[in-house]
Amino acid sequence: RYASIDLDKAQDVDIVAGCFMMLPRTVIDTVGMMDDRFFMYSEESEWCWRVKQTGLKVRYNPEIRIMHYGAVSTGQTSPWKSVEIAKGHILFLRFTRGPIVAWFGALIMLLGDLLRAVWFLPAMLINPRHEGAHTWRARTGFLLRALFNPPRGQTPPRASPSLE
Repeated sequence: RYASIDLDKAQDVDIVAGCFMMLPRTVIDTVGMMDDRFFMYSEESEWCWRVKQTGLKVRYNPEIRIMHYGAVSTGQTSPWKSVEIAKGHILFLRFTRGPIVAWFGALIMLLGDLLRAVWFLPAMLINPRHEGAHTWRARTGFLLRALFNPPRGQTPPRASPSLE
C-alpha cells in the first residue's frame, strides 16, 4: 500500500488504510458509505476508488499516527481469512474494473496458489494438520470455484464453539 511513497511527506495516494480515516461528512454525502458486500478485506480500496472517481483526493498524512495491531481479530493465518482476502480482491476488481478483469484476477491468484503446491502438498502429506497447508487448500479451492461461480459478497466468520 505505501511501499513506493515517502512516508515523511503528506501526499495524494490511491488508498489509505481502513483502520483509520479522517474525512468531512460531505465526503460520505457525496460518495456514500463503504459497500457492505465487503465484510473486512478490500472495502477501503473500493471506497477510496469511488472517492477518486468523484474527483476528490485521498491523502496520506504522516503527522497523524495510530497504532494498528494487524491480524489481532482474525489471526495471522486462517482458512477463513485467506479466503475472505481473496474474495475481497475479486470483489474489488469486479466492482471497479468489471467481471472479465475479476475473472482474470481470480485466475492469476489461482495460478500463484497452484505454484505453491510444490511446498504445501508435501507439507500436507507429512503433517495433515499443517496450518499453512490447510489455509492454502481452502484458498485454492475457493479460487477454483470462483472461476465458475463469482463471489457476491463476503461472509463474517461464524462464532467459534467456545463463544456460543
